[in-house]
Amino acid sequence: MGDPFKPRYVRPTIIVLDSENRILLVRYCEDNSWGIPGGMMEIGESVDESARRELLEETGLTAKNMTLKAAIVYKEILNIVFVANEYTGELRSDGVETNEAHFFSLANLPENLNPFIRQSLMQLANGL
Repeated sequence: MGDPFKPRYVRPTIIVLDSENRILLVRYCEDNSWGIPGGMMEIGESVDESARRELLEETGLTAKNMTLKAAIVYKEILNIVFVANEYTGELRSDGVETNEAHFFSLANLPENLNPFIRQSLMQLANGL
């Protein structure tokens, strides 16, 4: 593994909040774990374009507004975290990368949520 301060990949993610301040999570087909919508950037994309594209692909939603919230290094990945509380579209999973998409309260997060994501959400919760 490389130097933890020199990540090899950039992964924009987007925390989507509904009107009840619940967090949108997706269940990934690959390992059946829950996570925040996001993924690796494509060549020529900006981080916000990538976050919007991943959200649409994985959930069917389009963020109407996004605010840059944090940059967090985990393993070899620089996670660029955006927050959106306005969106359009109909919530669904894509059936390819994700097999479920639901909103959860912080008090009721799913058990098989990646521990790094759980910890990050708890740390960010005060400012969401």
